[in-house]
Amino acid sequence: MKKKYSATIKNLKEMLQEVMIYTIIVIILQEIFYFYLTDLLDNYKKIEQRINYIHYNPVAAGFVYHERDWKNSSFSAYEEGNREIPNVKVNVLW
Repeated sequence: MKKKYSATIKNLKEMLQEVMIYTIIVIILQEIFYFYLTDLLDNYKKIEQRINYIHYNPVAAGFVYHERDWKNSSFSAYEEGNREIPNVKVNVLW
């Protein structure tokens, strides 16, 4: 009877060690995912900021009144609901 219980306890210890290892692995994977997700979102915000800057630059300089009025602007490709084809080749990012 003692052997049966000692074997069960030994199995429980091994199972607990495996669960702890899997838990640690899951925590590490969550941290890695969170790091890359925040990095990706940060990059998305930076890209959007730069695109907005490029579109608004002729307006800030006083050359045009609206971003879409600039001849070589890709603004119309990003403007929602605008079917106008821009004068420049654009691969819209979103």
